Amino acid sequence: FPIYEGESPISSENTFLDLLRIEGITPAPRGVPRIEVTFRLTTDRILEARAEDLATGQEKVIKIEATSAKLDEEEKERMVTEAKDRVTQALKEDRLLFAYQPVVDARSHAVQFYECLLRMYAPDGKLAAANEFVPVAERLGMMRALDRRSLNLALHDLESHPDVTLAVNISGVTAGDRGWLRAVVSRLKDRPDLAPRLIIEITETAALHDLEDTARFVSVLRGLGCQVAVDDFGAGYTTFRHLKALTVDIVKIDGSFVRNLAQDRENQLFIRNLLSLSQTFNLRTIAECVGTEEEAEILLEEGVQFLQGYFFGRPEIDPAWRRQIAPYRPGPSGFEEAGRLAAS
Repeated sequence: FPIYEGESPISSENTFLDLLRIEGITPAPRGVPRIEVTFRLTTDRILEARAEDLATGQEKVIKIEATSAKLDEEEKERMVTEAKDRVTQALKEDRLLFAYQPVVDARSHAVQFYECLLRMYAPDGKLAAANEFVPVAERLGMMRALDRRSLNLALHDLESHPDVTLAVNISGVTAGDRGWLRAVVSRLKDRPDLAPRLIIEITETAALHDLEDTARFVSVLRGLGCQVAVDDFGAGYTTFRHLKALTVDIVKIDGSFVRNLAQDRENQLFIRNLLSLSQTFNLRTIAECVGTEEEAEILLEEGVQFLQGYFFGRPEIDPAWRRQIAPYRPGPSGFEEAGRLAAS
């Protein structure tokens, strides 16, 4: 049966498809925004309509169209309120935690430190990855609270385990937040046992958003003894001048240049150029999203010093080094972000 585009049939070598026409509405379930889900929900209706045609012997053209009705303002407001409540409650009830992914030496594959990746437990016990709640928190202006909690979690781990080094991600808004910076200073001044083991990661795009502010932010952190890394390096437009102004310690090569590295000559060339720029400033380099031994070998040959990715370890909630550490409990000396959020 032929495929029609407009009035003209489209054929393939061995396969034809009949597009039937059905007009109607298939409601998507509440909270499911993606249109492809709605397509799946129409399957039964399409099959029923086709069965009708076969029974009657009539041929029809069915056209499947997807339309997205705009949510009314009341519904939008309800969804925003629910999202804010979920994150606020998670902060209040201490349901935020880290998954830890190892970063290894490129030559020996020995673990050098762990990146702390934020997770959130739902009230029913289901674990949510960062991409399920951080984008919402960003839109609602809640990232400062999440970043403050992340700092508390990391410092608790560092205090409890003197042999571990941790990297913590912060958002672009926090990189320009003097309140957050003052809190770091108050927690880390006169703590030479902690600061050198804390790596603060900021994304390349956030770092370049306000270069002058970011440079001051980096300077204060490094003055405390912390290390600073530029995450997703290569995804933005970092230049020689930018790296000179930022004075960071580490750059993390964006994973999009590492995936399928063995087959992608352009990515190999791009990584070589990034490494050349990094080496000019004596910066340590980490390649993210390393998935195969072949990728690890290529990166080592190119001069990358540290590697991170599923080939070396997936993020774990309960890594072996942490099993004897008492769980974090927020106290009077910590940030009171949940209380402030609830009152705002």
